Amino acid sequence: MGERGRVRQCGHPFLSQRSSIRPTDQLTNDYSNSYVWNDRKQFGQLVGAFQGMQHQMAQAYTEISAARALVYNAARKKEAGEDFVRDAAMAKLYASQVAGRVSGSAIEWMGGMGFVREGIAEKMWRDSKIGAIYEGTSNIQLQTIAKLLQKEYTK
Repeated sequence: MGERGRVRQCGHPFLSQRSSIRPTDQLTNDYSNSYVWNDRKQFGQLVGAFQGMQHQMAQAYTEISAARALVYNAARKKEAGEDFVRDAAMAKLYASQVAGRVSGSAIEWMGGMGFVREGIAEKMWRDSKIGAIYEGTSNIQLQTIAKLLQKEYTK
């Protein structure tokens, strides 16, 4: 079974919910990258040819990969019977933050086409907001992480 399938079978709301949203991050990134490297032009050249744009796209891809690794690590710990709540909270927190950043950046990269209601980037940005709310807000995730850290480090 693939990693995503294992994550969904874990039965923990933080893991299954986040794993169902994660593909939207990659889809948004794939769609916007394709658009700026193949279609959108400024100053007579493709926007993807600009070094600053390439750095932003590389950063987004790195953050998506890191969020995926956090989700998979939490799922691995749960599957192994290890304590995973802090890892699940970190995964949900970070993945929802990345979803917002990546989809927001995609809107900017795509210019006017990113903001139209019929476009995928705008829809993914709206959908990313659910990741910060559903099954516990980002502040709740931070509190969960902090309480578990305090428990670990308090003598």
